[in-house]
Amino acid sequence: MKTAIIGGGALGLLWGARLVRAGCPVTMIVRTQSQAATIKKMGITVQSLSGDEWTVPTEACASSSLPSGKADSVFVMVKQMDLPAVTPLIASLAHEETQVLFWQNGWGHGEIVKKLSAQACTYLAVTTEGALRLGENQVAHTGNGETWVGPYPFSRKEPHPALERLWQLEQKMAWDPDILVRIWEKLAVNCVINPLTALEDVPNGEVGHPRFEQMKRAIIEETVRVARAEGIRLDTGAVKERVERVIRLTARNHSSMLQDMKRGRKTEIAHINGAVAELGAKWGIPTPVNAELVRRVQDKEAQIGC
Repeated sequence: MKTAIIGGGALGLLWGARLVRAGCPVTMIVRTQSQAATIKKMGITVQSLSGDEWTVPTEACASSSLPSGKADSVFVMVKQMDLPAVTPLIASLAHEETQVLFWQNGWGHGEIVKKLSAQACTYLAVTTEGALRLGENQVAHTGNGETWVGPYPFSRKEPHPALERLWQLEQKMAWDPDILVRIWEKLAVNCVINPLTALEDVPNGEVGHPRFEQMKRAIIEETVRVARAEGIRLDTGAVKERVERVIRLTARNHSSMLQDMKRGRKTEIAHINGAVAELGAKWGIPTPVNAELVRRVQDKEAQIGC
């Protein structure tokens, strides 16, 4: 089974190395020729949670020089804002039995996935694992978590046999036919952790401090109300428990939004808290806290020149 991983960020490198280690041929498709050359020459090096390091060799190419041929599976691991640009690339790699997994943090990419579902088997993936890119070919696994995969937009009770073969190789994924619930739970987690850590310049664990309690509750309540309007049945108490659990499990991690800020990159705030605010406006549901966080993060981006 040949797998293409689009995106050379932390999670792309981590999952690419895992699949290669499990015996699955992988081609990393990254943005720059420099990163592709480094991965081809040196492989991918993973720093484990225990501090040990391991390296695997793998193929890599820049998205601008993609070789011909199709993939059996495609992991789409770019940021949400980059999805439109890589959509033609996904289409060129896919055939009708290709398993395409979308790993985006926020929401708003449903229409892109729907269009691609006409020519491949499409899924949404959700993970709470933590990773930090240390270099072009180096990644640290910073936090254990859970990963689920489910069908979208079409429902199916069991995974496609080709997808089952994929995670027989790398047994860190679970099937969930109600993946949109997981997506919205993860969105709620990101709505809390990402902007607060980015604005305060703190690791995830700091968001567990009592001074954030009122803000966290307001973010979660707004997100749950919007999700219910979208037909997603969430329980406020259960979502709050999940948020607190992720904060504890990833206490030392720096959120992806904070990492983007530190690197002077534009964040995904428009697709996280901004998605909640936009859908809230559609349904006539007030979301003042999420909207305010969008404004504050975008103001900070402007100040640091993102």
